[in-house]
Amino acid sequence: MRRLEKLGIIRGYVALVEPKRVGQNVLAFVQIKLERHTDDVIERFRRTLEERPEVVSAHAMTGEMDFLLQVVVPDLDALGRFTLHQLLKLPGVRDVQSSLVLETLKAVARVPLEAAAGQR
Repeated sequence: MRRLEKLGIIRGYVALVEPKRVGQNVLAFVQIKLERHTDDVIERFRRTLEERPEVVSAHAMTGEMDFLLQVVVPDLDALGRFTLHQLLKLPGVRDVQSSLVLETLKAVARVPLEAAAGQR
């Protein structure tokens, strides 16, 4: 384990928390489209994501939308406030589309090492 940590293969350790048991009842995937892709706009967007605890993951994407966020909030009102008062007020944000999760069928916090080893 220490060797894997030193090699940077293991980044850290986490406790997996059941969101609904701590009052985080809504999981949404939020797609963001930017008006322009200047360094300023992207850097401010990144800083905002880092500051917002409701954003549990964020990914730069190919395709129609520029970013995909995974957002966990207590309720729909909280999602609305986050969207209207945070995301849509960011300079350069052109469009925000949210999809609510009805049921999670699979969610793992592991990387399939067996598949990676087989490709070498």
